[in-house]
Amino acid sequence: MKSSRGHHALIALALVVVGLAVVGSLLRSSRATTGFSDHARPNILVIQFDDAVFSDLHQNLQTKTGAGPVLPNITSLLIHRGVTFRNYYVSVPLCCPSRTALLTGRYARNNGVLDNAGRHGGFRAFRRHDYRDNVAVWLRKAGYWTIHIGKFLNGYDSRPATVPPGWSDWQTLANDPASGLYYGYFFNDNGQISKRYGNPRYCRRYSPGCPYKAESPRNYVTDVLNRRALRAISSAPRKKPFYLQFDVTAPHVDERDSIGPKPPQRYAHLLDGARAPRPPGFNRRNIGGKPSFLRHLDSLTPGEIRGIDYRYRARMESERAVDDGVGRLLSLLRRQGRLSSTYIFLISDNGWFQGEHRIAASKFLPYEPSVRMPLVVRGPGLPRQRSSRALAANIDLAPTFLQIAHARPSRSVDGRSLLGYARSPGRQSRRPILLEGFTRGKAVQPGKGSTGAPIVSYEAIRIGPYKYIRYGNGEIELYDLIRDPYELRSLARNPRFQKVAAWLEGHLKRLIKCSGPSCRRPIGPVPKPLASVPPPTNP
Repeated sequence: MKSSRGHHALIALALVVVGLAVVGSLLRSSRATTGFSDHARPNILVIQFDDAVFSDLHQNLQTKTGAGPVLPNITSLLIHRGVTFRNYYVSVPLCCPSRTALLTGRYARNNGVLDNAGRHGGFRAFRRHDYRDNVAVWLRKAGYWTIHIGKFLNGYDSRPATVPPGWSDWQTLANDPASGLYYGYFFNDNGQISKRYGNPRYCRRYSPGCPYKAESPRNYVTDVLNRRALRAISSAPRKKPFYLQFDVTAPHVDERDSIGPKPPQRYAHLLDGARAPRPPGFNRRNIGGKPSFLRHLDSLTPGEIRGIDYRYRARMESERAVDDGVGRLLSLLRRQGRLSSTYIFLISDNGWFQGEHRIAASKFLPYEPSVRMPLVVRGPGLPRQRSSRALAANIDLAPTFLQIAHARPSRSVDGRSLLGYARSPGRQSRRPILLEGFTRGKAVQPGKGSTGAPIVSYEAIRIGPYKYIRYGNGEIELYDLIRDPYELRSLARNPRFQKVAAWLEGHLKRLIKCSGPSCRRPIGPVPKPLASVPPPTNP
């Protein structure tokens, strides 16, 4: 009897040992997959440019300090140490709809922020819809120390001194961000309005006739934001992981000089003589295949082209100050021993035209310079200096942060996590992306003149090699971005592509009605164009 009991005890003990081994194996597997232990969740640092374009991150120019990358820290510390998503899109190329998509993980038509101002735009619309249902609220509930530094949404002027739910540390530019001041601004410091930083009547240009003498370099907005971000990380509780959303002003246009942003004094002439990129679509002579609202645009004048080059230099010089901040932030994280446990995302809210399609400035339209943005991710378990060609969008950022944090949203999101695509950069999917533009009653800009992008409504789908666009006036464009990356030749009227266009139109109709999981649903293989068009048959 004793022998039988002893035998059963040995069996039970063996089962316990095997069970513990299995559990341990699963835990090790989980940690290997997530890149962190259950007791040390990663930090998340999001650095968001305002109006930067994809090519900005890859500029190599001769500068006053020598030849090389214009943004050396971003190049060496992020691009060379992380994964670059080469097909990352913003669903609406406009500040507030794009930033709200980041916060909510939902398309603009589902989160209610369609514009920068008015009932359906900016902070006013955000407060009416997702004020208490966004990534800051979700991460704070999950135990994260949530920090916001810099620009928020247009219409947020902090009077009264409002601190939105979800933020542990709120250091946000208090004057309406639409003003784009590089000096003479205020902060909302966790509900208290700060002193004014600098003189809002600062000198407009950095030409010899307009010196910097009246301005203190310490008040330059990007440098102040950099210092505040460093202090916020240093003062964050060490027992909690942090989420820092660092929204810089650069290279947004300067309220005091509409032709371009204000560079910091130390970089004011760094790129003297440099020209803006001249891609094949720059000031194109023949735009007969474009929609009617573009066909009527005049060619760019020599003066407008000089303005594009001036603006380009100012934009890149202003971004160099952001690059300085990236270097200091990563250096601080390394000294603290936190860099290896921090995911870093570098993004832009929307793009900017620099002469493409005869457009000298602005955004709004669904072309690549306006909607295809930089996204670089560095973090635990991610490969170095790799590129992903998977389709990604700003609605995917919140789900990615939630997966990193092991957190849950309080409402359904339209996007999906990008973490698996960052870990395996060769991975692809057939999930389409919706691109949209909303006029909300605005008038289309006049046909003559080419200084800004016309404001038009449209719906577009991006999948496989194709981008299919349907405008509010019924005009259609179709581009194969593998063969035509500069969108010079629309295939919408090509008989060989009629089956492709019809297939995309059907999926676009479904996509504009999607919500939650239906937005993430993959679609079948894109049909191939006809090899040739059969001749018409005689009746």
